[in-house]
Amino acid sequence: MNPRGRARMSSALGVFAFVLASAGAFAQPKAPPPPKHFFTDTTGVVPAGVAAQIEQRLQTFQKISSNQVLVVVSDRFPSGYASMEEYTNRTAQAWRAGVKGSDNGAILFVFVSDRKLRIEVGYGLESALPDALASRIIRDEITPRFKEKNYGAGLLAGVDAILRATKGEYRPTVTSESVPPPPPGGGTPDFGLFQVVLFAIVCVLILRAAGRADPNRSSAGSSDWSSSTDWSSSGSSSGSDSGDFSGGGGSFGGGGASGDW
Repeated sequence: MNPRGRARMSSALGVFAFVLASAGAFAQPKAPPPPKHFFTDTTGVVPAGVAAQIEQRLQTFQKISSNQVLVVVSDRFPSGYASMEEYTNRTAQAWRAGVKGSDNGAILFVFVSDRKLRIEVGYGLESALPDALASRIIRDEITPRFKEKNYGAGLLAGVDAILRATKGEYRPTVTSESVPPPPPGGGTPDFGLFQVVLFAIVCVLILRAAGRADPNRSSAGSSDWSSSTDWSSSGSSSGSDSGDFSGGGGSFGGGGASGDW
């Protein structure tokens, strides 16, 4: 093959490799099927009595308010996602907790071995449970108890705070750890940090707009690990058949907060 032919072949192979890489980048694992209950623990770290209490509280709250709040405790978030947040947001979109049109759902994800957790908030609850308040609930109510491996107490406190927040009744406790320190140099923020924050805000707005346009995009993908993370049939729960979670049609766009312990 002459030099010109080799160059054309090399270019063609480069284009082909680029197409394959692009296809792999866009392919995403499918979300697991939605859980059957409002509370699911596949790890066994939550005592059965506490699990029953949380399940009953979430069932009752859904009946009296129509808001659907789920709590899922698992070992680790699965591979195939760039971050925990990407996984939880796509899963929340697939499960669609909340009522269609009201989007009044929220999901608390806990990954015990990863020592990470996240609250995903549906569009309709973002005003009552904004990102900053969700972060305070994680930091003030849940993770202090998780650090002591008291998962049941942490989840009870977190669930109670989330439910009260959706009713406008939660008031976070002001502590020295909760108040951010003043910026150095007389209170003038660093301009580089301002640019980073501004860029992050723009990215979040774009992602939320995309989520509104296609709330079901999480179901697309080429691989499926749902058989190993099937929350529809595993885990502890005391929910009756009449009170089982079935998914309501709510939409999520990335609102919420993450934490670790």
